[in-house]
Amino acid sequence: MIRAAWPIAVLVALMVGACEISGSAQNGPALTTFDGNKKLELFAGYTLTSASINITVWADLPAGAAGTIEMTGTPFHVRCQGQFQRPEPGFQVPDDDLSYLDVGAGHAGAFFGAPPGHYTATARIPSKGASIKKSFVSGQSFPDGKTGVFNLPLGCVPVADTKEQLGTLLPKYVSAIQILAGTVPSLPLQGQISEDADKARAAVAAGDASLAIDALDRVRDIVQPLHSQGPYYQILLNAQAAIALLTQSPPRA
Repeated sequence: MIRAAWPIAVLVALMVGACEISGSAQNGPALTTFDGNKKLELFAGYTLTSASINITVWADLPAGAAGTIEMTGTPFHVRCQGQFQRPEPGFQVPDDDLSYLDVGAGHAGAFFGAPPGHYTATARIPSKGASIKKSFVSGQSFPDGKTGVFNLPLGCVPVADTKEQLGTLLPKYVSAIQILAGTVPSLPLQGQISEDADKARAAVAAGDASLAIDALDRVRDIVQPLHSQGPYYQILLNAQAAIALLTQSPPRA
């Protein structure tokens, strides 16, 4: 996992987000309690300066407790899983003694781009049966310049709500792997990833989910140990996204 000195960046992002959330989203967090008076706080909105969605969860929980984020709406649906972590001393936001939910980025919050739309973020603590929601309007974000997909945090995957969305999203994520394979510095690994990405693309086109998953699993296994380096991280993100789309419940519509 790529980790950096994020606390200051998180503080800035949260302060900026509170000032620049667009549309119908209200400034400040949504608040609720569980187990008596323990707090669960959710910040969610679109930040103009970074042209991205910012969803951050804080709760009165110990480090290691599991939590989830789900963003529903039109036209993008995302699910995230993570664990709560304790902030570094002196960087507590908000001002209570709360832990933050890390969904695989190594810091507080899920920051990602998405198409403009109306969204609802839901934070859940499964072990406590606690949840909280916040709706907002997202402005324009920009996909990755090389692959054309919206990169998500490591613990997040896209969800297709319709057959049309599945037919659009899945080929894009597989194609992204093919594009990124060409940037892998190791020629032997580049060849392996390209070969499996080609197999996955052919299997998706033929409607063979099982073969596609097998090929993508091999890609994931190759890049997982290397994902702190260069293009391997993005390849892992796209492989996980494609696998999630192939293994989700089939859309009805």
